[in-house]
Amino acid sequence: MRDLALLSYSRRLRQLAGDTDDASLRKDLGEALEWAQALPAEDRQRTTRAILREVAERDPSRAAATYQDLTAALPADSQATRDFRHTAQEIASLLSSTAPRDAAVWATQLPEGAIRRGAVVSVADQWLQIPMQALRF
Repeated sequence: MRDLALLSYSRRLRQLAGDTDDASLRKDLGEALEWAQALPAEDRQRTTRAILREVAERDPSRAAATYQDLTAALPADSQATRDFRHTAQEIASLLSSTAPRDAAVWATQLPEGAIRRGAVVSVADQWLQIPMQALRF
């Protein structure tokens, strides 16, 4: 049942990402994240990660900002979970493919530790695939 509900949110977010109405996307993203936070602990992170992945595929900058908002209030030990680390890496990789400089800045602003290291590595890996002339600073 939860997977069906996630699929429904996922489809709606994809539809809205193609629309020009940013307010609708923000509203639905907010509703999807609220719904995910109300799930039992074992499903909460997996579902939140899936929602952020959907958003990151269409708007990596929005996903990065949303990730920051979600993790800002968490204690440091909660932020270091494997799911949060993988989510940061996915966002960093997607963001670096569209905005390499923004991705580097975002990754270096993450909390020090495994999450930051993983995100920086994802950005660096993506940069290795970009022709050097495209990375002029």
